[in-house]
Amino acid sequence: MLFLLCVGMFGTVLLLCVIIPDHMNTNLTWYMTMLTLGMYITNMCKGTFLLGYCGKLTDEAKVQLLAAVKSFVIIFALLAYTEGEISSAGLNIDLVEAHDNCVARVNKVYMLSGSQLSIHHNCTFAVVALLCSLVTFILTKPSINFSYFFFSTLRDISRDPNADYAD
Repeated sequence: MLFLLCVGMFGTVLLLCVIIPDHMNTNLTWYMTMLTLGMYITNMCKGTFLLGYCGKLTDEAKVQLLAAVKSFVIIFALLAYTEGEISSAGLNIDLVEAHDNCVARVNKVYMLSGSQLSIHHNCTFAVVALLCSLVTFILTKPSINFSYFFFSTLRDISRDPNADYAD
């Protein structure tokens, strides 16, 4: 169902690009294409864990990796699509200005040798997204442990002491 929704949104955006091209000056179609391709790849990779790929990883580690990758993709896509304005609106941190200041400081050192460095803003966005994914990776394990604790606690409370359960 989600795939059909993405294809429908992609078709709507393409139709709007044809009908009103002045208002559709955006990279949204590219991001939706990448999302659709990602869903194709995910669909083709069904059952890879069951076939033995990543078999040495525990289920917790697989969930941690999945959450970290998802966090990286979402944060990077939001920062790249809004060109860092979402960080200044939400966190009151101007990542583009911080990036420009850092590059200017590095270029002061490079001026001694007569060279200059230019780095795109997406590099800073990738570093911020990487830090967010690292935090997500670290915090997922306690979340899993707390979820299991509450599941175990509530399961034991809701049991009827006179009934036999097969565990």
